[in-house]
Amino acid sequence: MSPISVTFVDGSVIKPCAGEEEGEQVDPCVITCKVTFSSPAPVAFTDQLTFIDQLGKSWSLPITATADNCLLTNFPFIAQHRTDYQIVCEQGRTLRGRTSESKERLMSTGEAVILPCASPSIISRPSTSATSSQFEVSSSSYEGSSQSQTDTNQTYSARDGAQNKMPVDSQQSNKDRANIQSRSLGSALFPDEDSEEGIFHTEVLLALQRWFSAQGWPGGYYPIGVPHSLRTGISKVNRSPNSSSSLETANLQKEIKTIYDMVGYLAGKPLPGVPLNSPLPSDPTDRVRQIHWQHSTLLTFIRHQGGCVSSVKPEYLMELKDYTHWHHLQKQIEANKKGIDYIPEAKTEDEEARDDGIFEAISKKAWTDVLLQLLKTLILSRVTPRQLQKAQSPEKHLKMPVINPDPACSNVYSVGERVILAWLNHNYEHYRPKIWQNSNKGGVPPSRWVVNYDYDLLDGLVLASVVGAYVPFLVKTHLQDMYTHPSTAEQCLHNALKVVNALHSIRLDYDIQAIDITDPNPISLILFCIHLYQKLPQYLPKNSIEFVGSLHAVVQRQVVLNNPSSKPLMYECILAGKDARDFKVPVGTEVIVSPKGQLNLTVEYKSRFLRPAEGLLILVGKRRGGSVGSTLVFNLSTRINNITPKHIHKCESPCYELHKISIPVTNPFEEGGHFRIVVVEDRGNKLSTDRQMPSRPKTKKPNKVRSRTNHGQRMVDTPPSEEEEEPIKTMTITVNHDTSNETVMCAFYSPEETIFIDNCATSTAEIHFLPFHTGKRQCSVIFINENIGEFLYSVQATSELPLPMPLPSQVGKYTTRITSAAAASEGRGQFGGDDRVIYWKCEATETLKESLKVPVINAAREKALAIAAQQHMSDLEIERRVVTGTLHSANVMADVLKTLSGNELTTEAKTSGTGKFTVTLDSEFYSAPAILELPKVVDKAKAPKTGSRPGLKTLTNSTDNSGEEVVELPLTFQPHGAGHYPCVISLTSQDDVRVYRLECTVNPEGSSAVIEFESPVHKSVTQDVPIVNQSNHDWPLVATIEGEGFHGPPLFLSKSYQTNHYPLMFRPKVERNVQGQLLLRNTENGTEHVFEIYGEAKPPLSLDHIQMRGRVKEISTAIVEVPNLTNKKLVYLVQSDIPFVTGNPEVTVLPGKTVDYQMFANPTQRGIYKGVIAFIAGSKSILNVDSDGEEVADYEDNNTELGEYHGYTVWYSLDINIQPAPAERLLTLTCTCQTKTVLEVGVNNPTQRQLTLDVLINGEGLSGDRNMILHPGEKGTYDLIFSPAIIGRSQGSVTFYNETIGEFWYNLELIAEPPQAVHLRHMQCELGRWTKQDIVINNPSVETLELIPTVSNTNNFTLERDNEKPITLKPYTNIKIPLHFMPSILGQGDQSAKIIFHCEQLGELVYMVSGTGLRPQPQPPVSVFTSAGSNTTLIIPFRNPLDCAVVVDVELMDKDKQMEKVYMSGNTMEESPFCLLLKHRKNIRVGPKSTLDIPISFAPEDMKMYEALCVVKVTSQQGQGDQDIENIKWHYPIHGVPEAHPVVDNQPAIIECQARARVEERLEITLSGVAPNANGPQRPMITRAVTPQDQPPQLPRGLEIGDANMIAEQFTYEITYGNEKTRANLEHSVAISLIRQYRNKVTGLVSLVFNVVYAPFTSMKTPIHYDVQLMVRSATGGVWKFPLRFVATEPIPDDTIKIDAIGLGIESSIGFRISSQSIHPVSYNAYFAADSDEEFTVSPQNGELLPAGTQGSMIRISFTPYQYGKLYQAKLIVQTSQMQWAYTIKGVLPDYNPPRGLSSRPMAGPHPDPRKRSDKKNYIRENLKLTTTAVSSPIKGTKVVNKTYSTNM
Repeated sequence: MSPISVTFVDGSVIKPCAGEEEGEQVDPCVITCKVTFSSPAPVAFTDQLTFIDQLGKSWSLPITATADNCLLTNFPFIAQHRTDYQIVCEQGRTLRGRTSESKERLMSTGEAVILPCASPSIISRPSTSATSSQFEVSSSSYEGSSQSQTDTNQTYSARDGAQNKMPVDSQQSNKDRANIQSRSLGSALFPDEDSEEGIFHTEVLLALQRWFSAQGWPGGYYPIGVPHSLRTGISKVNRSPNSSSSLETANLQKEIKTIYDMVGYLAGKPLPGVPLNSPLPSDPTDRVRQIHWQHSTLLTFIRHQGGCVSSVKPEYLMELKDYTHWHHLQKQIEANKKGIDYIPEAKTEDEEARDDGIFEAISKKAWTDVLLQLLKTLILSRVTPRQLQKAQSPEKHLKMPVINPDPACSNVYSVGERVILAWLNHNYEHYRPKIWQNSNKGGVPPSRWVVNYDYDLLDGLVLASVVGAYVPFLVKTHLQDMYTHPSTAEQCLHNALKVVNALHSIRLDYDIQAIDITDPNPISLILFCIHLYQKLPQYLPKNSIEFVGSLHAVVQRQVVLNNPSSKPLMYECILAGKDARDFKVPVGTEVIVSPKGQLNLTVEYKSRFLRPAEGLLILVGKRRGGSVGSTLVFNLSTRINNITPKHIHKCESPCYELHKISIPVTNPFEEGGHFRIVVVEDRGNKLSTDRQMPSRPKTKKPNKVRSRTNHGQRMVDTPPSEEEEEPIKTMTITVNHDTSNETVMCAFYSPEETIFIDNCATSTAEIHFLPFHTGKRQCSVIFINENIGEFLYSVQATSELPLPMPLPSQVGKYTTRITSAAAASEGRGQFGGDDRVIYWKCEATETLKESLKVPVINAAREKALAIAAQQHMSDLEIERRVVTGTLHSANVMADVLKTLSGNELTTEAKTSGTGKFTVTLDSEFYSAPAILELPKVVDKAKAPKTGSRPGLKTLTNSTDNSGEEVVELPLTFQPHGAGHYPCVISLTSQDDVRVYRLECTVNPEGSSAVIEFESPVHKSVTQDVPIVNQSNHDWPLVATIEGEGFHGPPLFLSKSYQTNHYPLMFRPKVERNVQGQLLLRNTENGTEHVFEIYGEAKPPLSLDHIQMRGRVKEISTAIVEVPNLTNKKLVYLVQSDIPFVTGNPEVTVLPGKTVDYQMFANPTQRGIYKGVIAFIAGSKSILNVDSDGEEVADYEDNNTELGEYHGYTVWYSLDINIQPAPAERLLTLTCTCQTKTVLEVGVNNPTQRQLTLDVLINGEGLSGDRNMILHPGEKGTYDLIFSPAIIGRSQGSVTFYNETIGEFWYNLELIAEPPQAVHLRHMQCELGRWTKQDIVINNPSVETLELIPTVSNTNNFTLERDNEKPITLKPYTNIKIPLHFMPSILGQGDQSAKIIFHCEQLGELVYMVSGTGLRPQPQPPVSVFTSAGSNTTLIIPFRNPLDCAVVVDVELMDKDKQMEKVYMSGNTMEESPFCLLLKHRKNIRVGPKSTLDIPISFAPEDMKMYEALCVVKVTSQQGQGDQDIENIKWHYPIHGVPEAHPVVDNQPAIIECQARARVEERLEITLSGVAPNANGPQRPMITRAVTPQDQPPQLPRGLEIGDANMIAEQFTYEITYGNEKTRANLEHSVAISLIRQYRNKVTGLVSLVFNVVYAPFTSMKTPIHYDVQLMVRSATGGVWKFPLRFVATEPIPDDTIKIDAIGLGIESSIGFRISSQSIHPVSYNAYFAADSDEEFTVSPQNGELLPAGTQGSMIRISFTPYQYGKLYQAKLIVQTSQMQWAYTIKGVLPDYNPPRGLSSRPMAGPHPDPRKRSDKKNYIRENLKLTTTAVSSPIKGTKVVNKTYSTNM
């Protein structure tokens, strides 16, 4: 059915023209013809509408029709029918495109269609049949063709007689003519801009200009103007003959972009057939034709892509001058066809202006259609339903809608346009409640169906929902403040401005204004929506970056940006989100990633708040040249894992005492403000009644406040308003450590709610600390400003026991107010005579029993509760309660307890001091009941007057004189000796603590201690005796010492409250034990301290050290002072352990005197001698002396007294240095270096007995026997060997010694001369080659030698060494230096050299060498490899070894010497694969020692080996020379081997198997080149499974291969390995055999089938692969290589071993045995895999596995766990060279049974004093451990001596 129908409205009869009179205007007959176009499918065409009358005459009218369901195509229809047509949902269904579950439901969903509406339509402009004489000429300008794609069948013009003449000067006539021409062009004309339709078209045109300027060009923004920029931009090189101005010439220097560049950029490929850089012809006609052809090609390309451009002609796209020239050209062609001359019609200026205006309108409309169709075919076509389903959604769980893929389901929208609409509907419907949920301008907007691109988008809500869905952080900053029910244009404009500003903030740059949204144009907005559809998904975060760190710390993370392109990429860094100010990019806002490079972008975060911060890092790609990167978005999240206080303030305070803490607070931020003070108290460390209260709590580390602590700030998305926030005074954190009902009341309080701190300034914050329980308390003081930040200070307070509380006074037997009986008058005690202390006094043997009266009410606690109550009251409340007298009422106290503890107290517990108290005493000498129960009734009238409570007999109620109710606490005191016994009594209950202090003074009965001393005679030792004075006054002490040798000060003052030390010294005079006593008497109170002292005297130490010097056989003397420190005359016996020391055997010394003793030394041998000389007194020599010094007999002394000083010893240490005597004579020894000589030294024996002489040799290079035997009277000789290692002069000696004759020696002068020359063996070598021999150099010395060699003949001899470094020879080593010989002449000639090694120690080492040159022999064969059918070049370097220039002839011959015949004939030999590539083969001059490169080409055709021989003949340069030179030839055999290399892209055949398993596969390879004419497909190598045994093989056997009847047995094969490691692992694991071969009869290709068996033993990793090559060689020499890959995967574990753990930290082990798989022991290594737990160990880790058949080697695995709840696993690998075992090890933990039972009970008293719990320090024992002590004896000047004594304490 034709889409076009024609009807005649007024009939089809044409009436003749009629005129009343001649000369009158004759009007033609006009009939109305209505043409209707309607198509059910998209179509675009140009056709002829032909009118035929009854006479057979016809007239045709061209018609262009387009029907399309695309808004970019049918926008003129919509512009013309905006009021009478409307886009609605078909059948009233929704267009939201939700996900459907079935095809029926999908097809039933309504789509958007355009339908006529009831509103009156705008009357369209009347059309006419008249045509323009200029714009309808469409004949082809190409003379060879009869019709172009844009012309019509014939030329149309006005009918004869129908056109009336109009005056030229009539403007109205010109206007009418222009209107007629414009109407005749129909839709090809751009509408008038003043009309509504023209405004619509103009908006479309401007939208196209903006879009193509920004996104249509490669290289970035390029502004264009439609149609001027596109008409002129048709060639990069503009050679227009009319462009001659300077401005145009300057513009030519700029880059010109053409429409074809734009099409190629959008399409991704250049426009077919149109050259991009070719200039236009200079000839106008050729230029116009070229332009017409290019535009025709462009339109053809658009039509092939599905565009509708049937109404666009190529000439409409030209410039005006080109179009005018084209029009005249068409007229001329038409005139030429008719055989007439073409004369251009003359036009007036008005007509030309009219025609120019019409052309501009046509060109503008044509270019508009072309650009829209480019968008439709190249951009919109990429928007598909499949792409929508794969598009990234803001919420992963929310699926994109399903779109009907039928392109004909809508008559107005294409598939891409419907996808965009569905995308808009989807995001608007799902995200409008989330975006405007808290909107204060209308709430959530209503639902709507978005079916068009203008009116449904003008309020900006749909666009805002799309932007908010993909960029949610813009909701609060831009989108939430929009009007959700806009009713005025201003509100819509407000919304549009919000959307545009939001896009600009994220750099989503699109040239659109807010007015473009509020005054919508569907084409403009669809382009905008396509841009959002493409760009917004890029703003979804690609990844999350978490910043974890401490509060206020700077945390850095890095984002790695990779640039895979070859151009640099530039990104703009944007930090967005509500906490964007806390993040920072140090490098700036722009970064550049180099081509093919990588950039580590650092992002910093500095936290200000405890709450997690959120932000986004947006990297927007900016165009830099021709490249632009995609937008990258990263989520920035933070987490505070540690809060370090700015300062920790520590303080101490007793219980119930208010302590005001002043904290200097410094603002760490750069801005100041008011900070809220939040006190967060840790209440976990509380008082427990189940444990004993320690007197000195252990120091604990400060608790760190974690980020999860509630710091008073609401965790909401939007910060609360100031009206909603309530300041929080204090905040506590309660940590439940147990399930008891104990309460810990708050101890910290801030009197101020806020504090103002200027930036970086310091203010003082006051915190009150009022503890009600003992222990350590901690709180965090948080300073919060919601806009500035937060910081924290920590307060660590120690709540000590309360101050001692006063007790009611009582009078008793033991009660007193003094410290002790001795200080009764002064009233001073342990606690300073405080009235709150009870003082008792008793005797040391008494047991004291008394009772304390404990008040029922704790006055200190009541006072503290009153202070706490006032802290939480306002000033008005305090004033009111003071007036009413209820400030200290019970209700107030109960309310305070409830507020501080957080628990509701019962009525009975509202009063203080109720319940049971635990009694704790800190002294072990006191005892009391463990529980003290106080009455719960505080009313005096209700309390019982007498008697005890049932069950508590020891507790009695009584009332003192003041009327205070008390309870008696019985105490028992049992002292352990005299002294002061203080005691602190603590009474603790659930909410009450009390402290009372007591001191008892016990009179001493006496005390004693034993002190032992140990010291050498005449040396003193001092011990400090500790005197502990715990009283409050000093003790004056008088000392009395008994015992000989003990000394000390007679008076001593012991300070109060100190431990004083009395110095007691012991210095014995004789070696005996002494017993004595030390008595310290207190002169004030008569107290005595008695110490028994014992002294043990040790042997004396050396008095001094004597040093002497002397010579052999010479007498030396020394004077020694011998003292007598006793009161007796002593006779000393002199003794020494040095044999040659002599002197008087006795010496007598008077009491207290010193005698000089002369000592002699007569040595016989040199050396240093150490010994002593002692003076020992005997008992018979001890005599008394009178006043005159005469000896008198002492008859009173008995035998014991006579022996008192027996053995008294004084001794000195000796150090004697003996120098040798003069030498007997000087002997000279001369020897060559590295040789030896013998010196005979004559020695005589002058005695009559045999002598054995000890020989001592000193000197470098000297050696000989160590002793020598001489018979009586014998004259002997001693052989001294001298073997120098280095040259030079030195000194030596040889010494002979015997005890009988003493020592004599000879001085030696040693002379070492340089070594002699060494002659090396004669060397022989062929000319052109070289040989070598080693020069061995020894270093017998102890020095490192440096040798510098020189060679006299470097032409023939060289050393193989590093010439830049000297030769280093270490001591006692040798070195081999290779010497190379390369002859330069035949025979010996002058081919000798002297090699000298210069050395500082050895002088010159000379080596002589000579050589002979031999005739050259045939060289080893040279192999060359290449593929069959290709060629390669072999270079044979020939070096002239002679010292003169020679002439070289080069010949190349094959194995049969056929080449030689060819060369002789001068022809070429095409059959030979070898070719000599020298331009000249004869008379080639080669200089001395020069090289000639001989190139030989090898090009084989068949897969066989070829052989050739290259002969180089040398003659002298003049032709007459040495006869030997004329006959020198070098022969170079050449083997050419063709080989077939594997294809580069060919993947290797993979054979995979588990370790310790076996796999067998078939390997089929195809040999290329065996059949030269094979042209079929080639598969180099394939693998397949083994053919089953029950099936016949698929390949024939025994076929002959090739044309030469080559059978498969003539092929050999082997596997080549890449390295030794691969060979070691595969050599014993792979077996390959040739089992089948055949030749394809069709292709002639040879195929070989191999059987491959792969059985790997080990696998180090999973998997491990080895790459090898299978090399096949034919019998004729062809080589084929095929890659193979053997993969060994991890084997299955051999076994699973479980080890049961004994306990944590305890090692448990298990063992197993394993043997090798061979008959020999093999080495192994046992280790754990990398992912194994460290708690497993294996031993031994290496060793040998016993052979198979034995019990195997033991391997033991140990397991030591350290924590419960962990799964312990490991993998043990036992590896040998050919085998591997793997075992899975699992550790099984024992069952954990948590401890169960009752909580610990208090320890029964009495408790010792904490000061006496540790053992007393024994100062005497500590001093005895000293090793030395200073001397304080009467003998001055003695040395510091060592102490060697023992003690038994």
